[in-house]
Amino acid sequence: MNEVFWFQEGPGIRNWQYTTFGVKFINIRCIEGDEINLEAANFVSNEEAFGKYSHFLCKENDILVSTSGTLGRNAVVRKSDLPLCMNTSVIRFEPKKEGAFSFMFCYLNSDEFKNNLLSMASGSAQLNFGPMQLNEISLELPNDQDLLSFNRLAGPLLSKALLLLDEIKTLRETKKFLLSRYF
Repeated sequence: MNEVFWFQEGPGIRNWQYTTFGVKFINIRCIEGDEINLEAANFVSNEEAFGKYSHFLCKENDILVSTSGTLGRNAVVRKSDLPLCMNTSVIRFEPKKEGAFSFMFCYLNSDEFKNNLLSMASGSAQLNFGPMQLNEISLELPNDQDLLSFNRLAGPLLSKALLLLDEIKTLRETKKFLLSRYF
């Protein structure tokens, strides 16, 4: 899989490193129903996030996947989520080839991917997987022409879905604000 997608597991940090404000630092409980629940996020200081953890800062359109407990839940990082850092129970994915985002998104949401995770995961109290298991997954990228054709079809649909998620988020925030102000 590492020939097709770049992926990175987040760092493990100590409880004393959390702060009351700074950069959002998410774990698996923040990945809910195809979205990132930022209200459930912890924080790390700006100095740590943009310093020693800067290579763990997420970028727009990274796909984050839960790696512990409920395996394979995922969400796409959107601009409104940034800045954002992830912990060790989350792996972020980026396509290695331009135009492969749609393919990557569909694969990471596929039953094949989730079945691979379940068959390779380990752990007695709760299932876990990491980069070592991901490196064992064999996946071939379609040829360039098929990849571009697929992206031409699926790309606009995924873009629209992400825009709709942003609209839903804005409506939820507006509702929460109005309810707190008037009720």
